[in-house]
Amino acid sequence: MSSKPRASGETSERRETPLSKKLLLLLCSVLVSALLAEVVVRLAAPKRSYDEWRRASIRYDYHPDYHWTIRPGEYGNGAQTIKISPAGTREPMPPKARVAGKLRLLCLGGSSTFNHGATKGLTWCVRLGQALTKRLGKETEVINAGTPGYSSYQSSQRYEKQLAAWKPDLVVIYHMWNDLKVFALRDPPAIIKKWDLHGKFNGGSSLLDPFPFLDGITKYSQALTHARLGWVRAKRAYWNSQRNVDLEGWTFNKLNGTVEPAALAFFRDNHKRVVDVSKAAGIPTFIVDQLSLLRPNLPPQYRRMINYRYIGFTHDVAVDAVRQGRKVLDELATAEPKVFRIKTDQIPVGPQIMRDHVHLTDQGLAVLAGAMANGILAVWKP
Repeated sequence: MSSKPRASGETSERRETPLSKKLLLLLCSVLVSALLAEVVVRLAAPKRSYDEWRRASIRYDYHPDYHWTIRPGEYGNGAQTIKISPAGTREPMPPKARVAGKLRLLCLGGSSTFNHGATKGLTWCVRLGQALTKRLGKETEVINAGTPGYSSYQSSQRYEKQLAAWKPDLVVIYHMWNDLKVFALRDPPAIIKKWDLHGKFNGGSSLLDPFPFLDGITKYSQALTHARLGWVRAKRAYWNSQRNVDLEGWTFNKLNGTVEPAALAFFRDNHKRVVDVSKAAGIPTFIVDQLSLLRPNLPPQYRRMINYRYIGFTHDVAVDAVRQGRKVLDELATAEPKVFRIKTDQIPVGPQIMRDHVHLTDQGLAVLAGAMANGILAVWKP
């Protein structure tokens, strides 16, 4: 049988969908998927603000000599704002030029000197300056160069190469916890290399800098906000897995560290660098024992507050490491006429004083500043 003739204009092939229609369908599907994802995230996940998280997150710049400094600007969560000076120090920061009749105090240390959680900016540095002003009758200008993660190495390098130009009248150095992780290692050049990686990580991996287009969209999309925060965490995890660095430098997998003589010598040399810079300018140096929970016979509830993996020691070895470190500092102070030790062993530890293993409550900051003022004024008069 013959086939039925085709109608006029009919073809054997199906007509193809126009490209414009395909693109429209793709766009619609993307928008529907994005809308569905937005609904799911808003129902299932806590509300987050990337902008608020960025404002509250302290950012860092890489430095080849002391590895990292805090990026100048304002940080805070609305309840409290922390201002960082162009020099990378916590405000207020006096100008280099000295004013006659004023004292100038320089404080060196890590996060326990920076005092992120201090109410109304009343760090122990500020409180110490207030105590000296009250008891000496002279206004005291305070330079708080405490920087999270710093060891005595970073502080000493920065003092020598940057902060000595401010010509302080006295220098207070407050270190131990961040140095303890060095005590388990025997190769100072390798330690410095690790810190350099840490500085590059802090300076380049947080993805916190403004991105106007993405920032604008993120304000209205919780799905994009969580995706962006997830990307930050993923990149940090990648750095940690590839370079064994994270926001706190590095951690130990096993608590089997012992105190290495080369590390103790490195610790001494760092403090000696501070002493030598001050000595050349006739400035007294006060080495203050860092207040912490690392004490003998510590109750179990307090031991749980300590990150031993950060230093690589069991509790007993960590306590002995502190003892050996302080012995080194005692020897340094004995050998130098303008170096003084201020001990804090008599200050009680507990929840009223300690926020955690090494950071202080407001009450703790007041107690520490008072002990420092007493120790300074017992041996020094401007």
